[in-house]
Amino acid sequence: MTPGKEPAKKKPGRKASPAKRKPADPHQPDLFDVAGETPPEKPKCTRTKKSPATPAAEKRPKASPRPAPPAQPAPIPRSTPRVPERRTERADELPQPAARVPHLFLAVVAYVAVVLVYDTFVTLGDVRTINWAVFAWRPAHLAALLQPFLGRGLTQWLHSPLLEQFDLFKLTAWGIIPFLLCLWRLDTGWFGLDRWKRSDRALLLVACVLAVAAVGLVRLVPQLAEIYPAAPRGLAFSKRLLLLGGGLLWVVSWMPAWEFLHRYFLLRRVAADFPKYGWLVVPLSETLYHLQKPPLEAAGMLVFSLIATWWTLKRRNLLLPLLVHLVIEVALQVLLVV
Repeated sequence: MTPGKEPAKKKPGRKASPAKRKPADPHQPDLFDVAGETPPEKPKCTRTKKSPATPAAEKRPKASPRPAPPAQPAPIPRSTPRVPERRTERADELPQPAARVPHLFLAVVAYVAVVLVYDTFVTLGDVRTINWAVFAWRPAHLAALLQPFLGRGLTQWLHSPLLEQFDLFKLTAWGIIPFLLCLWRLDTGWFGLDRWKRSDRALLLVACVLAVAAVGLVRLVPQLAEIYPAAPRGLAFSKRLLLLGGGLLWVVSWMPAWEFLHRYFLLRRVAADFPKYGWLVVPLSETLYHLQKPPLEAAGMLVFSLIATWWTLKRRNLLLPLLVHLVIEVALQVLLVV
């Protein structure tokens, strides 16, 4: 108690039932409380009245389960026929697979072989079986065939001395017939410059120089000089020109047809059926045909044909071998009349 001051009167508080209310906590004065002030009452805790419980939902009787569908009877397994055990066969008794017969390949090879053998007998003039020389077709024979229909005036030019060596059989059998057979699927890219590379022009120049040098061996090798005799000495210049013109026309009659027959007609077929080694049929064919010539010429033809055929197949173009072959034949004709 503080001296000089009356003690503060306590306000009568509500009597709470001992069962419902707890005794109030003793108030602890604060250090800054002023004497005579009544400490603040502790706030009353308000009780929230519980809402009446929601009545439980009525339980519905469970639906009776659907009756299960009647079980299907299990399928009766099919009895698989018993396969009799095969008897072990020996390797020689097994049927061999039927190989695909390349009919076009056989037909093309047979045609080339026939026309080359035919021309060989005609060139050699073989008379042991029949007189093959009568099948050497020349423009004069064509004139005799056409004269009853066209008259002598329109066929007289076929008797020109320039056309005496013109070979109609080679032109027809090596060139015209194969060309007509290939016409419906002719690939014109084989005859142009579109598939050439820059290095091919240099290759053409080198090949032409080597070709002219090889032709020069004709005068040095006796066997070649015997087959390709030079023009007689003292022959008039006009006669030499006539020989040169006739020789060039003879080259025109067979050389392009030869290249087309081997490096287009034959090469495309054999390379299609046998892509890896089929192209070797072309050098084989050309070499066999040249066996009637001296061995040196046949060997040179083998080397030339291997390189030319390989290049033709790689570029799918035969113009370079055709030009090199043309240079060889023209150089030979010039050498024979000089």
